[in-house]
Amino acid sequence: MKNLVFIMICLLSAISPLSAETGNAEQQLSAFIHNTKTLQANFKQILLTNTLSTDTQPKSGVFYLSRPGLFRWSYQTPDQQEIVSNGKKVWFYDLDLEQVTVKTVTDALSMGPALLLSGSSSLSERFVLEPQTVIDGVAWLKLTPKEKIAGFKSIRIGLKNNVLTEMLMEDDFDQVTRISFSEIVVNPKLKSTLFELKIPAGVDVIED
Repeated sequence: MKNLVFIMICLLSAISPLSAETGNAEQQLSAFIHNTKTLQANFKQILLTNTLSTDTQPKSGVFYLSRPGLFRWSYQTPDQQEIVSNGKKVWFYDLDLEQVTVKTVTDALSMGPALLLSGSSSLSERFVLEPQTVIDGVAWLKLTPKEKIAGFKSIRIGLKNNVLTEMLMEDDFDQVTRISFSEIVVNPKLKSTLFELKIPAGVDVIED
């Protein structure tokens, strides 16, 4: 999940848009990046195996983002977790374990494919971009890294009407993590307190 979190953030905070036109998947992705300053959406996350059977316990919650670099993933089911960034630090809070892991944004971005997406260069310099079949009005774009990254094969991004609707990341074990977004609100007013984690008393804190 951490790889997908930071892919999402880097896509919205670091990559220069190519255009703002409605069209193919690459154009729609550029338009989405160009037009999105803040974002709120519900999400559902499932794990697909190489036999395409779904995870028995899909995860769901609410996602918030404010460019540049502020975000919050609030997992509500089946377990409560929070992943929060204030642009400098990232907190991973497991409510059941009563444990918080803290990383700097730089360290967090060094994980997996997010490293390739964190620079100012274009996607085409770092990834092979392959437009996919349009399915039910969703335009798909496959991104395959030009340099091998451990644990990561590719990511597919689905867009409709210039809005990101789905992300699928394939790992080295042929498993696919799928995140579907719904109830998407582009450029809502978001409170700054969403992007700070107040750590409750008695919770173990691990700083990397």
